Amino acid sequence: MEEKRKPKRNKYVIPGIVLVFIAVGLGIFGYIKVLKKSTAQLMEIVPQDAAYVIQINNNDEFVKSISSCKSYLNDVFVLDALSGFEYFIDLTKGDLSDAQRLVISGHGNADNFSLLMSIKMDEKTFAKLLKRLQINPKDYSKFEHYKMYDIGTHYKKFVIVQHDGVFSASDNKELLQNSIRTFNSSKSILKSDGFDEIDQLLQKNNRQNWIVIHHERWMGFHLPKINETFRDSFTAVGNLASWSAYQVRFTDNEVSFSGYSLMTKNSFFQRFVSQSGNHGDLPENILPAQLNYYVSLQIPDLAQYSQTSTSAEKADLLKLNCQESYCFSTTYNDSTLYNYVAVKGDTSQSFIVSILPEGHTLDSAVSYKNFKIYASGVPHFTNALSSIHQEVTPNYFTDYQGYYIFSDSIEPLKAYIDNCLNGQFIEQNQYYLFSKNNLPSDNRFQLFFQNQNKYLDHYLSSQFLQTQSGLENLRVFSYTFSQPIGNLVPNIIYLKFATN
Repeated sequence: MEEKRKPKRNKYVIPGIVLVFIAVGLGIFGYIKVLKKSTAQLMEIVPQDAAYVIQINNNDEFVKSISSCKSYLNDVFVLDALSGFEYFIDLTKGDLSDAQRLVISGHGNADNFSLLMSIKMDEKTFAKLLKRLQINPKDYSKFEHYKMYDIGTHYKKFVIVQHDGVFSASDNKELLQNSIRTFNSSKSILKSDGFDEIDQLLQKNNRQNWIVIHHERWMGFHLPKINETFRDSFTAVGNLASWSAYQVRFTDNEVSFSGYSLMTKNSFFQRFVSQSGNHGDLPENILPAQLNYYVSLQIPDLAQYSQTSTSAEKADLLKLNCQESYCFSTTYNDSTLYNYVAVKGDTSQSFIVSILPEGHTLDSAVSYKNFKIYASGVPHFTNALSSIHQEVTPNYFTDYQGYYIFSDSIEPLKAYIDNCLNGQFIEQNQYYLFSKNNLPSDNRFQLFFQNQNKYLDHYLSSQFLQTQSGLENLRVFSYTFSQPIGNLVPNIIYLKFATN
């Protein structure tokens, strides 16, 4: 019987099939990679060491609105390269959509910031830009397989490149190269810890202009500008949150930042996670008109707030029922600085007796112009409040309009009483009214800072004061935050500068 012949297999079939699968896989991978790059966010070009990022969704509006405050913001964000970036954008008018998004990031570089700017741009438009800049397309330096061009404008020197459908420019060649490596490695700022929550905010509100700040890096850069006495406090502010994202509004020497901060573990913000409840109105009838600053603190749930306080701090805090407190500072006779803390409470004589030191009575008080000044038996409560409240040691107090007014000694309280008798209160202060009209009334914390008599100089280093700083024109700085929403803390910053 004849055996059946087995079909002869070609020895190249199986390797061929494998090669086909590899080729298809590589093709799909390559296609996905190209597709990813063509649809990538501009944020994917920003290296992770950025101290801040400005995402501009309406460039013309941004440039127009920033003009009145640009010199002041340069002290804060070092935007001296911005004019050069705008020059490149202006040269491509008509070739780019007016709705094109622009991303600018600031990166620490020794004692300055280097800036990186990126915008979507195809090769054809980039070729036109080179021609308008009078750059020979062959006059380039190579980085990997990308062509980088040096250009000296009347603003400063830049390096520019077009890659993967994006035009980027920087005043630092290494930063530009790093941005290309970042884009190719998919290890951008988007992969930074906690940035996903910030990015979600940006994506939900993609028609607004945003400034995103990394607290530690941004504060660290500006730390040398701060007087050494206050550097620890400045650093503590930087540790409150990891990132903040703000929508920005510029109008007639005013700047408003409205957004959210991503709070860190054990930060001061954490104390307000469960602090829901009504907010008391600012007592305009107890705060002096010519104050340097005030801090308003609203604590509906004192028991929850004081969980991290010492037993002595907690006892004083609960005894006074400090749900509503105000810390403020005035300069008396243009030379003497006085600090105070005001607490709303029961000012009946029976309660006053309960907060006097042991052995003191109502008759122990010092009389001054029909007011009584008492020694305080609650010396620890200010330490349980904000760091600014800690500037006051509540050794003495008087009462006025349903509030206790505490200070370090008797003399500041006499000065406060004189002010009350003269009827000079904050509702008469025009800068306070500017701030009031630009901040929400519902908040847990509010800071109003007035730069009168160059009070800001008190906090700045002598070296920085020798520079030509636009901050010398700052008149008002206000800040407020509300009850946290998850890990995000809603807050607003308001700046008012002198009119030129």
